[in-house]
Amino acid sequence: MTTSPLNPYTKALEIWGIMLYELQEREAMTIDRRQRSTIRHKIKEAKARIAQLARATRRRKDQNQTTRRIIMPTPYNPNSAALEIWRRKLQYLKQQQPLITDPNQKFALAESIAEANAKITELTTQQQPRVARSPTQIPTPLTKSAVHRVAQRLMKIHGSTTNLGVKEHLRGEGFTATQPQVSGYMHQLATEKGWSTNPVGRYCIFTLRPMRRPTPPKTQQSGKPPPTIVLLTANQHETDAVLRIFTRPGERPRQVACPGTTYDNLGIHGGINVLHTICEMGTAGVGAALQRTTSAVFQWEPVAIIAVGIAFGLKEKTQKIGDVLVSSKLQDYDLAKVTGRSTTIPRGDRVTASPTLLSCLRSTNGIKRSRNAKWPKVTFGLLLSGQKLVNSFTYRTRLKRMYPDAIGGEMEGIGVYVASASSKVDWIVVKGICDWGYKKNTQDEEASQALAATNAATVVKAALDASPTF
Repeated sequence: MTTSPLNPYTKALEIWGIMLYELQEREAMTIDRRQRSTIRHKIKEAKARIAQLARATRRRKDQNQTTRRIIMPTPYNPNSAALEIWRRKLQYLKQQQPLITDPNQKFALAESIAEANAKITELTTQQQPRVARSPTQIPTPLTKSAVHRVAQRLMKIHGSTTNLGVKEHLRGEGFTATQPQVSGYMHQLATEKGWSTNPVGRYCIFTLRPMRRPTPPKTQQSGKPPPTIVLLTANQHETDAVLRIFTRPGERPRQVACPGTTYDNLGIHGGINVLHTICEMGTAGVGAALQRTTSAVFQWEPVAIIAVGIAFGLKEKTQKIGDVLVSSKLQDYDLAKVTGRSTTIPRGDRVTASPTLLSCLRSTNGIKRSRNAKWPKVTFGLLLSGQKLVNSFTYRTRLKRMYPDAIGGEMEGIGVYVASASSKVDWIVVKGICDWGYKKNTQDEEASQALAATNAATVVKAALDASPTF
């Protein structure tokens, strides 16, 4: 009896399957409409190719055991298939480089290319050919342990595998493997190991990547997952204040790791599952507000994003350190036109925050202000947001002249707005006054920032606890 030849369509199916998975991931993370249209066209092409190869695989009938012959002149090497897949993936990533314009996406693409180059180098140096089974060897019945062994080996090499790929490797080792048997064992293994699955007809991709959206805790009343709100902070004082206000003394929030971001689960407040994550200072940098908010929207599908923290005030006569500013409107002060006479003309729209969140905060402020003498003063109005850390009396005076009705300014709000608005998610900025936009480096700087961040977090928690708005 001779060996069973490796199905020539299997390698192509694995390559196209991995390409399809990567395209779907990239489509979900892309904001630009033109890029999404291009990626969707490629996804349609990949699905058509996978369907064509799957039909060709089904039409391929196994030859009679007595007439089979060895078609591999050299021993089959599993690393060769892995090497081919990684080379195809590297070629695909390089083709995507001219299409990407966003700096964050370029950074992620460069990391993927470096990973592919490292994997190709590793597989090139570690190729160890395996000996094909003897022509007289009798096929071995399929077992669950054999499927798990082959699947885990392929997963370790590729980072992903398929039911057809595992079946063909098992047949190459002499097992009588059928697709329904292998698929059943593979789904059992995926459940045990926490692998994610991406089915395309009878073809299924298994990958080591975690599921896109972790499941939030369920409420006792309805048994359904409660709505989720994500709180965003940028510096240590803001983070400490949120964790201290939203958790009991001595309690540590449970951390939830998602691709590229870690969240603190602060529990259920007012029937809402509250999560917290940290971003870098500013809007458009790597790990800054825009990227973190985009990741949170993609991974959790929250009903709202709230930026909590510190800001600078613009009205010293009516404001004081520790007062809380709420953005009924938001203005990007970096977006402006500079004329030849050094005249700056503001550009861009004044965007309105979530009416639902504004109503909740106004109602909570009205009740707390009349009942709690220690309740901080809360001001609703136009909040400025931009990339600059304002520590200049001259520049602050220019901002007051350009935006006379503004109540303060901060650095992350525009990033939260852009990412939330594109996904139709509610948003708002709630921040306490820690300085006046100049002479920041004083002896009271740390205490002022801690007070401002604590007051902002207190207002947000009271609003969420008082009335579940979603």
